[in-house]
Amino acid sequence: MKKTLLLYICCLPLLLFPQNSTQYEVGLPLVRNYSPKEYNAFSQNWGFAQDSRGVLYFANGDGLLEYDGSHWRIIKITNNYTVFSIAIDKENIIYVGSTSEFGYINSNKKGKLKFVSLLNKFAPQDRKFNYIRSLYATEAGIF
Repeated sequence: MKKTLLLYICCLPLLLFPQNSTQYEVGLPLVRNYSPKEYNAFSQNWGFAQDSRGVLYFANGDGLLEYDGSHWRIIKITNNYTVFSIAIDKENIIYVGSTSEFGYINSNKKGKLKFVSLLNKFAPQDRKFNYIRSLYATEAGIF
């Protein structure tokens, strides 16, 4: 009986402390909102993905936005189309879907990111399509 009571007395503080841990987060933002003026692009974002380095990418009305935690960059795609979907595979290749456009982001010799279209890999009759609203990176490929 004494051992059981001692066990309860020892475990009670352990059960109570996790409930109080949220009090230390009061006032700290869990979400940070950015205005279009801060990232200097269109106000509507359609999707996002994060690479293995922690860099965030956003499918945006003006192209693909890249955010490294301190700086925003925009990567334009063909005809300045809106980017509607994004997926990053296990090799950190960033795939982008748009209106009648599909491709990936590659860096040039100077390290600047640019869009590379994959439309030339499609049969001519399959190159006209509507929006690509979703992309999924799997072991079998991009869908």
